[in-house]
Amino acid sequence: TPDKKHLGRFALETAEFTIAYYNKYFSLKYPFEKLDIVAVPDFAPGAMENTAAIFYRERLLLVDEPKVSVAAKRSVASVLAHEIAHHWFGDLVTMKWWDDIWLNEGFATWMENKPVRDLRPTWGADLTEATDTQRALNLDALQSTRPIRAKADTPDQISELFDAITYEKGAAVLRMVENTVGPDVFRTGVNNYLKKYAYANASAEDFWAEIAAASGAPVGRIMASFVDQSGSPLINIRSECQSDRLMVTATLERFSLDVASPRGNQEWQLPVCMKWPGPNGQLEQSCRLFSHPVETWPAGSCSGWVFANAGGMGVYRTAYQPDMLRRVAQVADTSLQPVERISLLGDEWALVRQGRDTIADYLSLAERLARDHVGQVVRMVTERLDEISEYFVSPEVSPAYQAWVRRLLQPVAQELGWTPPPDELEDQRERRASVLYTLGWAGGDAVTLQRARDTTNQYLDGKVAADPTLLSTAIQLAATHGDRELYDRMLARMRSDADPTEQQRFRNALGRFTEPELIRRTIALVFSEEVKVQDKTTVLTILLANPRARATTWQTIKDRWPDLEKRLGVFQGVPDVVEATAAFCDPAARDDVQRFFETHKVPAAERALRQSLERMNSCIALRDRTLAPLSAFLKSASVP
Repeated sequence: TPDKKHLGRFALETAEFTIAYYNKYFSLKYPFEKLDIVAVPDFAPGAMENTAAIFYRERLLLVDEPKVSVAAKRSVASVLAHEIAHHWFGDLVTMKWWDDIWLNEGFATWMENKPVRDLRPTWGADLTEATDTQRALNLDALQSTRPIRAKADTPDQISELFDAITYEKGAAVLRMVENTVGPDVFRTGVNNYLKKYAYANASAEDFWAEIAAASGAPVGRIMASFVDQSGSPLINIRSECQSDRLMVTATLERFSLDVASPRGNQEWQLPVCMKWPGPNGQLEQSCRLFSHPVETWPAGSCSGWVFANAGGMGVYRTAYQPDMLRRVAQVADTSLQPVERISLLGDEWALVRQGRDTIADYLSLAERLARDHVGQVVRMVTERLDEISEYFVSPEVSPAYQAWVRRLLQPVAQELGWTPPPDELEDQRERRASVLYTLGWAGGDAVTLQRARDTTNQYLDGKVAADPTLLSTAIQLAATHGDRELYDRMLARMRSDADPTEQQRFRNALGRFTEPELIRRTIALVFSEEVKVQDKTTVLTILLANPRARATTWQTIKDRWPDLEKRLGVFQGVPDVVEATAAFCDPAARDDVQRFFETHKVPAAERALRQSLERMNSCIALRDRTLAPLSAFLKSASVP
């Protein structure tokens, strides 16, 4: 519409840049005569790569660049790049059947960050990829996970394939193989694949045959071990000193959050790269194909350390002995790359969830990396601190935990302040937003909470043009401690603003209020015509994530289920609601969820339900074993 014309400028410029990038990367230039990008007011899928006419939700296309957060701009750019990539992976070359849908979605996810990296180098596209890999590994740790290539005989089975295994794990495996054979060789293989199967159908075997032919590497064995079996590997690192040399023994097993689950005899052809300090202080690295259950590595001096996912490209977890973990943690901020620090943090939290390590082990690592200078590394820490605050801190321990969070983050908040300098990198704006949110949410810092409320009110009054990235944080914090007056002001802004990003910002904030009356109003709003079908699931997910709103929201979902099921449909909408029930972390609620869906079957969400129940069980188990070690850690903690 004419009133939103100016909001399409960023997307148009990004699309032009992306097509130019792809025309250089691929030997086949954009294969169609035109490309339209269309914003649809209410569009359930988010985006759809129709040949030469891509449809998007408005908020994924229409943004006022100076007024939106870094995350919002990155989302628009990456979704554009993803959908345009489908014109090669999906439209030009199409999978033979739905079981290979990852050839479309995994490829587009792998490809999307390449133009974004060139478009905005300061956005840290490689760090986004690292966090995406963590998401895939988290899902793969459940017994209810599946292979990348999975059975797809019915519409419901096909619908279930659109998940993090197809997208993020598929992309992560492609990045790992690309790193193994080299980017130029991999690119040659990709282009040979596109030329050979243009305007035709192909299978996974067709793809990796071309990469193998270009590289001479056993790509088929590597890919098959990840594509055709479920789960991801764990490398156990053990070391001993032999003749003044650190000898590393690495053993391979499947990683599962449920330590009692059967491991089977799974084997992987796994590219592994390790690094360690050499005799002259220079870092040394060794890469090999891990093809046996046990491998040994000579790795530097006995007093040194070894990091077992050099470059952060490996699709696996790593477990270290306590002494080696301490050694790696001590040098993480100086000797590990940001993507490696993300890998280290993700591995350690996964081991805590499994029960192999304690929450004290993770918090000791968090103490070192919460003050990291890279925004996405800091966010990895602060998101876990928020999760710990909500689920694993008892009322008795809460004051000590909040005080620990404040001691940890207040120096960073004081360093960054609330007003970014004009030339500040966008990554640092995200760092500031992460620190201040957790300082307010998990730390209960009164000064931060008041500043968030003041900033929100000033913005609503039109008196301040706040940094858009920090503004989103301020609004979220203000809502969590907001009253009826603030609620009414946010609701009015949501209704009056024509900008889809602004509408989303305030609509989502309504789900964070904690007063019972305001929770009921938001739930009623979701079930009204005022909230579009495409947005209902998002707000319900936020409400279920809100500890004060969770029980009321779930009861309403049960009471209104026939209406909800009819409105949302079985593609993404209803399965997303089923998935969101994983926010519960108590046995009674878990049992209630299970009983409800036993009598209200959702065939397209059978796996999502099993995964939600597994996540709840994992959370309950961790909560039960966390109180004592957390209390002991807080008593002895001395944040520098």
